[in-house]
Amino acid sequence: FGIVLAFGVIPRFNTQVIYQQHLAKNQKIWLAGTSLLVQLALFSIGVMLWLLMRASGSLLSTIGAELSLIAAISFLLMASPLWGSDGYRLLAIIMDAPNLRQQAKHALTFTFFNKRPKVLAKYAKNQLGLAVFGIASIFFPLALFASIATGAAQYLKSNYQGAGLALFAVVSIYVLRNILLNHVLEPKT
Repeated sequence: FGIVLAFGVIPRFNTQVIYQQHLAKNQKIWLAGTSLLVQLALFSIGVMLWLLMRASGSLLSTIGAELSLIAAISFLLMASPLWGSDGYRLLAIIMDAPNLRQQAKHALTFTFFNKRPKVLAKYAKNQLGLAVFGIASIFFPLALFASIATGAAQYLKSNYQGAGLALFAVVSIYVLRNILLNHVLEPKT
């Protein structure tokens, strides 16, 4: 790892890709899907390494199993279009909707909370589908965070009793404060 950093190469696992205007749709699809394909390739390499080395009892079989597990979890999280990941970008490119999340928020607002003016209602397409996508993209990260928080709270409670729950409460308050300050109540500068 030190040799990699000595040559000035810093590994990046989540890169920001800015698409050029002149790229064709299939080129954008390949750019968005490349990281997902790499994760699938790492998963298959890990499974092959595990299958080939498990009879030898060496450490390589454990490394292969861990690599395949991490690659599978990473693929499942990154392929989900319900948050701003590679799956979302891929879906937005396929549907020719670069602002898909914004459209889903508007559809959610006008489908369930406000009534769309009749002049605009006749031009609105797929509003129910976009509204369902908007609801799912709100509740998926919340459900994922809640499941991780529940698991962490149970682990801390079982291993550290009251001190674990106090630590969990302090960390939860800190995380929620940062989310509110940085994402919900964004200061206008």
